[in-house]
Amino acid sequence: MTVSPHCLPAFPTKPSTHSRTRVQEGQRSRQKLHRILVVDDNEDAVFMLEKILTNFGYAARSSTSGAQALEVGAEFEPDAVVLDLGMPGMDGFETARRLRLEHWGEDVLLIALTGWGQPEDIRRTREAGFQAHLVKPLELDHLLALLTDPRGTA
Repeated sequence: MTVSPHCLPAFPTKPSTHSRTRVQEGQRSRQKLHRILVVDDNEDAVFMLEKILTNFGYAARSSTSGAQALEVGAEFEPDAVVLDLGMPGMDGFETARRLRLEHWGEDVLLIALTGWGQPEDIRRTREAGFQAHLVKPLELDHLLALLTDPRGTA
């Protein structure tokens, strides 16, 4: 398996015990994810990615802070969260940790989208519960591949 420096293979998460988000073993690998939450403190970037995902047929929502992402996520219950790491206030690592404590976030596909691509950054994203690490500028095909086949590589 070849892994691009811009993306890691998606790692499986433990199945949720919450009935709304429970995923049967292997089910996520065969289904396209539909509800996507995009989080970035850059308002233009988050707006643009939300619109692009909507044009590709996804139900997309966005937020510009970690705290707002947790609020939106609780209401929206996304299948995947595309999350910037370097945000002011609650950064992407802390947002990911808190998101994983929520019933709706236990089992969500968590994708880092960041300008940080060093091995230490990638290690930290894994430890924070991310399944994939994409480096800006975004290669849209990589993101779409992850959303279509979360257990594959993009």
